[in-house]
Amino acid sequence: NITRAWALHELSNAYAQAELWEQAEELTRAIEDQTTRAEAMLDLSGAYAQTQHWDQAEAIIRAIEDDNTRFSALLNLGNAYAQAQLLEYAHMTWIKAETLIPTTEGSYIQVLALRRLGIAYAQAQFLDEAQIVWTRTETVISTIEDHYTRARALHRLSSAYAQVQFWEQAETIARAIEVDTILAEALH
Repeated sequence: NITRAWALHELSNAYAQAELWEQAEELTRAIEDQTTRAEAMLDLSGAYAQTQHWDQAEAIIRAIEDDNTRFSALLNLGNAYAQAQLLEYAHMTWIKAETLIPTTEGSYIQVLALRRLGIAYAQAQFLDEAQIVWTRTETVISTIEDHYTRARALHRLSSAYAQVQFWEQAETIARAIEVDTILAEALH
């Protein structure tokens, strides 16, 4: 029952906010719907990370079966490490997250994951790593055949560059969107 699953998820989140960890974990494990359980585990690992319960966050993340959800959880954990100035742990965690990206389905989904990873690296001042990820993102975007999907992907990359104040790259990508859209309209 999906309604029961969501109720357990919400209650698990409330327990985590109150730092009643044992109850939060028990309810999370009790969720039968796999998707909802994965989302609850993502939330619980994030709550652990935000309160710097690193080992518990990592244990929950290891138990997440869905690669996309595990990617998000690892990205969030890396961000929490970076906020705590544990940059080496952040970097190692993001490297783990990156290994999950090729398993995502579809190029656009891959672009979204790479975009998030690039932002994380840039915000933590791992600028070389961010540029490597974004170069990879541009390569993935260039393989997207549908012009409108490619334009959306370019928009997402441009906004990522702008978010971390890489203005020149943001503008270059944004200008490429117009050219790509004009080509798409000419072909239709």
